[in-house]
Amino acid sequence: GPKINTSADENTVWVTPDGNAFFFSSDGHKGFGGYDIYVCKRNGEAWSDPVCLPSPINSLNNDTHFSLSPDGKKAYITSVRTDLGEGFQDIYEIDLKGLDLLK
Repeated sequence: GPKINTSADENTVWVTPDGNAFFFSSDGHKGFGGYDIYVCKRNGEAWSDPVCLPSPINSLNNDTHFSLSPDGKKAYITSVRTDLGEGFQDIYEIDLKGLDLLK
């Protein structure tokens, strides 16, 4: 609906196995810059407003294609990080120690 979709682009959706949260990328919501990754959580029959995920998941560059490891301890994203990457877009593994993205 309109609180998730914008006039810009939303893409790369990943839904948790229990169906209670989904993550997506957008360049239409307020975030760090370019495409950022957001989470929406199920509230009964409705979804919460999108929440921009913190750094180091999001950066000033384009961050997309979020997924969680089965144990929820690591995230995987695709990002354009010229200071770290090997090419234009690269895959990054992020340790989520201290971050509980599903609360």
